[in-house]
Amino acid sequence: MEKRSARGNWLMLACAGVLLLVCLSILARSLLMHVAVKKLHIEGAWLEPVLGAVYTEYQKSQKNKDDNEKMDVVPMDWAAQYPFAEPHAENPTLFSRYAKVEKKIQSAEKNVTEWSADHLLNYMKLVAWGKGVSAAYWLAYHDDC
Repeated sequence: MEKRSARGNWLMLACAGVLLLVCLSILARSLLMHVAVKKLHIEGAWLEPVLGAVYTEYQKSQKNKDDNEKMDVVPMDWAAQYPFAEPHAENPTLFSRYAKVEKKIQSAEKNVTEWSADHLLNYMKLVAWGKGVSAAYWLAYHDDC
C-alpha cells in the first residue's frame, strides 16, 4: 500500500474543509429560511444579502398568495366538462418500474443541482476552486504524464 505524502494529506484536509463549509452553508441558510422567516416571521433588510434570491422569491410568493386570496374563484364541474373514462393501467413490468425509479433519481439529482447552483453561497467560486484542487491533486499523483 502506498503512503500518502504530506502534500496529499494537506489536500485531503483542504477538500474536507471545503466540503464541511459547503454543508454548513446549506444548513445555515436552510435553517434561517425555514425557522426564522417562515415559522417566526422575522423580516428585515439584513435577510436579503444573507439569503439572496431565496428570500426575494419567498417575498414574491407571499405577495402572490395574498393577491390570489383576494380573487374570486369560479367553481368548475370538471367531470361534466370532460366525461372521459380514465385509462386502465396495465400490470407494471420490471422495466417500467426501473424506468420510473431512474426518472425519479434523475429528477432528484437535477433538483439538487439546480438548488445548489441558485442558493449556495459563492457556488461558482467553490466549483472553480474545486476544479483547481482536483487538477492539482491529479498532477501530484500522476507524475508520469
